[in-house]
Amino acid sequence: PSAACCSNLRAQQGCFCQFAKNPIYGRYIQSPYTRQTVSTCGIALPHC
Repeated sequence: PSAACCSNLRAQQGCFCQFAKNPIYGRYIQSPYTRQTVSTCGIALPHC
């Protein structure tokens, strides 16, 4: 991911649990692609 993408993810990091609990966005947070992207950006997904 680009530096801008990682920056946007870091800015929204505090909302990950809210996104995960939302039926619309939860599937995106649980996606293997999301996990790989945040890992590449050096961000840990929280355990909600």
